[in-house]
Amino acid sequence: GGGSVVSQLYAALGDMALLRAKSKGKGMMAWQVSFVGEGGDDYGGLFRESIRELAADLQQAVPTANSLFIPSPNQRYNVGMNRETFVPNPSLSSTSHGNQANHPSPIKLHFAFIGKIMGAGMRTSNPLGLDLPPLIWKRFLQQEVTARDLAGIDERFVRSLSLLRLHGLESSWASLGLTGSASIVGCNAFLGSSPLSPTSLSSSSPATLRSTAGGMAAGGHARGVGGGGELDLSARGSGGSETGAGAGAGVGAGASLVWTVRSASGRVVELVAGGGKRPVLFHERDLFASTALKYRLSEFDWAVEAMRHGLGQNVPLLMLPLLTYRELRVRVCGEVSVDLEVLKGIIKNKLDSADSERIMAWIWQTLEEFSNHERKQFLGFVWGRERLPRDTSGLQLEVRTQATHGDDHLPSSHTCFNALDIPRYSSLKVLQDKLRYAIAHCKAIDTDFAARGPQADDSEEDADHDDSHQYSPVHARLQSEGLEDHFGQFASDSAAEREVDGPQPQSTNAPCRIS
Repeated sequence: GGGSVVSQLYAALGDMALLRAKSKGKGMMAWQVSFVGEGGDDYGGLFRESIRELAADLQQAVPTANSLFIPSPNQRYNVGMNRETFVPNPSLSSTSHGNQANHPSPIKLHFAFIGKIMGAGMRTSNPLGLDLPPLIWKRFLQQEVTARDLAGIDERFVRSLSLLRLHGLESSWASLGLTGSASIVGCNAFLGSSPLSPTSLSSSSPATLRSTAGGMAAGGHARGVGGGGELDLSARGSGGSETGAGAGAGVGAGASLVWTVRSASGRVVELVAGGGKRPVLFHERDLFASTALKYRLSEFDWAVEAMRHGLGQNVPLLMLPLLTYRELRVRVCGEVSVDLEVLKGIIKNKLDSADSERIMAWIWQTLEEFSNHERKQFLGFVWGRERLPRDTSGLQLEVRTQATHGDDHLPSSHTCFNALDIPRYSSLKVLQDKLRYAIAHCKAIDTDFAARGPQADDSEEDADHDDSHQYSPVHARLQSEGLEDHFGQFASDSAAEREVDGPQPQSTNAPCRIS
């Protein structure tokens, strides 16, 4: 929608090359951003925050019909490898054609824009944290992909297709149309009329992702089929079958396998003209399996090609063959795991000498006990990013002492200038509790102008934080005025701090401030 992070960034930056990268504060930026209702000055932190919010916006657990990316089938059904990954929404392929060769469709332009963001992230060492499976990265490198790669996205499909291909009895071939394998592959003539609740997408509500029939398959031959032109992205129920809209009227119950296939989005498409009514004969099972596999292996190519084109506007594509798909993934999306040893090489002890050794030891013990998710939250709190780039040689995070603050205060961060301020805590437990609370709940970037409203006061304690605002990613927008002069500059200051007049409350609704 128009209020999403990706749509706002695209509206402001879609026509820009994003090639310039200048330093402002500590770090490099490809654009400058502001947030509605907030007073954060962008010295790098807001820029990094906008990239982090973009990645979150693109990877919604419950997508809509227009989502650019959707959870992979392995994620939806919680099976197989790469369960955390997302894939381009193949249901958008039907809207990916422009009117002319030199007028790409808006959908392709959006995917090309994502590619430009990837390139800008590589140039500024600010990776875009997308979780894409190996198949997508291999197609970025224009490498051949196989059924093993598809299993890394949709293991149920690969296993079911193999069962159909290896079926050896012609007498029972037609009855396979009533099996769960045929339903998962999407080749049964009658798919049923009672869609099941997609528990893999939502435990309490039906799937929200629905796609209109009429999509393009590999080679341009496949098209959507189905009663009413819509199919649910539904999960397989306890009975072992996945259901959707009916198709294939006119095919007898004894010849219920037809030339259709289910895409990653759940939409059923015809593999050949009239495939919804054409039976798959027993001697055609190998041909059907290879055709279905070819379609599934290439169903994302149009989106990958658009992203690759966008990436090529910022980085030379000639360098890609020098990389493995794993190396490309890390360069574009950063390290998925936050390595404590890498953090030790980045974090610099600037604590007051009186408690330097003791507090620093507590910080290392806390980070060591953190889960990877908590370490990512820590990076987001202090840096405005959740992933470290491949090359961390130029990164530095200073840990400093908040001498006037004690156990009643949370730590503060300055994301533009890579600094973490730690109050003089009395024990390891207090430090751990305060830091965990801060990284999980302090989301505001609010000390660059006085915007606290009726709760604000003129106390001396707040004098150093008279620029204040509350951060809300939904209302983020780019500062488009004068953007041509600033899109190559990068910086944002965000420090998170919350002060209370007594012991730290446990309520998660307590107000937080970030400067």
